[in-house]
Amino acid sequence: MRLSRRLSILLLISLGGNLFLSGMLFTQWLAATPPDMTGPFNRHAAVAALSEEQRQVVERIWQRHEAKAGERLKAAREVRRRIRRQLEADPFDRAALEQSFVELREAMVPLGIQLFGTIVEIADSLPLAERKRFFEAGFAVSAPSDPLERLGPPSGSGPGPGSGPGSGDSPS
Repeated sequence: MRLSRRLSILLLISLGGNLFLSGMLFTQWLAATPPDMTGPFNRHAAVAALSEEQRQVVERIWQRHEAKAGERLKAAREVRRRIRRQLEADPFDRAALEQSFVELREAMVPLGIQLFGTIVEIADSLPLAERKRFFEAGFAVSAPSDPLERLGPPSGSGPGPGSGPGSGDSPS
């Protein structure tokens, strides 16, 4: 029984981490930040790579999905704020924190599902040449978007992958 509880806690932590990363990706797509603040996918660059006709199709798809996603994202942000307060609270209320993580999962899973559906709908609506341009432009970023790829080797370990000139790990 004790092992089951530990595994449940590890699963909850893992799920929370995955949902947090999914939320970051979704926020990047939804907010469509300027190119100098790109994350894993640059929505503006992707849309700009399309012909005018296909650009309108993609924009209509995004508009259809944004209102519902915005409501879910707002709810998820509020739960994350509550989790932050609970982690800093004294006394620490583990049961309340666990309930908040459940609420965060319930808010984030539909967001991830909706994002997946939006991407699939966009890919399905574009002809092959336009689809290739859309995703190539959207994923073409100059520096690695994964924080783990941006980190250099531990100090004292010598040169390694991701270090050296042109690796993108020096501040610009």
